[in-house]
Amino acid sequence: PMVLWSYSMFTSFDASSLSDVGGDFEVVDNVSIENIQVSSISTIGGTYRLSGNDSLTNFSAANLASVGSDFEVSGNANLSDMGVASISTIGGTYRLSGNVSLSVVDTNSLQGVTGDLEVSGNTSLTDLGIASISTIGGTYRLSDNTSLGFMDAMNLSSVGNDFEVTGNANLADMDVSSISTI
Repeated sequence: PMVLWSYSMFTSFDASSLSDVGGDFEVVDNVSIENIQVSSISTIGGTYRLSGNDSLTNFSAANLASVGSDFEVSGNANLSDMGVASISTIGGTYRLSGNVSLSVVDTNSLQGVTGDLEVSGNTSLTDLGIASISTIGGTYRLSDNTSLGFMDAMNLSSVGNDFEVTGNANLADMDVSSISTI
């Protein structure tokens, strides 16, 4: 595992040569970190967690294709750019919550989530890229993303549990036309 917890001195973390992590990858509660570059990682065998990094503005994992367990990005108050465009599978829950400055998330390569998909409290989010997702094994929850105007999940065919959309004040258009099973 690669774990970076509660360091107050780091402003940047560059592990751009790292290609695979067999266990968890966690960057949590590092109050001064502004930039994380792990652009060569393609696989994380366990959990991916990016949480409580108050100064973080940029995160790039451009080649990340799969996460074996949960994928969580939460409570990063200044995160505005998150590069994970290549991710295709998540073996657990996908949670994107409380990132109040995050406006665009490109996960358009994401095809399946074994657990829940929860996107909540990202008040600046205007574009949630999940157009390729076809299956969610658990609950689909989209809540309190007050700037989100459009949500495209046109390839989503199956949700294992509940389908919940609440508190997205500006959500005017949602394409879930392929859902056949909830």
